[in-house]
Amino acid sequence: VIGPDTNIYPSIKMDECYMIYMLRGMDIQQMVNEIERCCKDNRKDTDIDFSFFMEWDKVKKCIFCKLINTDKNRHLLTMVPHREFLDLSMVYYIHMGKMDAEKNLITQIHSEHMDLWGVCEEDLYREAWKNMQTINRVLFFSLADAINQADGWEASIGTVGEMDVPMYVLTDKDNLGGAAYMSDNNTLMQIAKYIGSDFWVLPSSTHEVILLPFDEFGCRAEELAQMVGYINDTQVKQDEILSYHVYHFRRDINELEIAA
Repeated sequence: VIGPDTNIYPSIKMDECYMIYMLRGMDIQQMVNEIERCCKDNRKDTDIDFSFFMEWDKVKKCIFCKLINTDKNRHLLTMVPHREFLDLSMVYYIHMGKMDAEKNLITQIHSEHMDLWGVCEEDLYREAWKNMQTINRVLFFSLADAINQADGWEASIGTVGEMDVPMYVLTDKDNLGGAAYMSDNNTLMQIAKYIGSDFWVLPSSTHEVILLPFDEFGCRAEELAQMVGYINDTQVKQDEILSYHVYHFRRDINELEIAA
């Protein structure tokens, strides 16, 4: 399964294998055969040289960050460098390229990686945001444009309940952890200037957030929070749920705060 000239190895989730073993009554040899088959089926040829992972000066160019729900990830947060942001936590990963048009090659950064590179969490944070703010990485577009498979800055009309209001999406070009931009006040202030008002931030998933102009929707945070909760429970993968809260970006103090 593993070639002699590769430094890429499969990660086998033994807990899942054990559950299959218990529930299906699969014997050990069948399980070994199934693991081997999965490794062969999922093996991809790649020309990416992963030796850069060992050197900080090379790997730092590939470090990015994302926001995750703090309460849902208490165990993970004991093992990875992170910093808190409201009810969320910012964690770091390495984007090593793409397996194909749809699958990204990413690796979660753990505490032992900092020891390997001789860096601290502040170093990760600085390099991640340097990479996150590269030209054309952040995407902000109207929700109607997204539905029509178009992007841009032109305002369009969406529907919330019985009201027609402008709705926007904030993400990144890979749709991979793009909700992290809700923690960047510079990005939020630019959006507020474009919209011309404060705005609500609705967590869609770890990959993107939905923005609603405050002046168009008024002080209805509880209603929006109920909508977010319903979507989380019915539409979003459990490991991609960002938050059940709704946030309010205030231009007067240039700050995002939990509204409900």
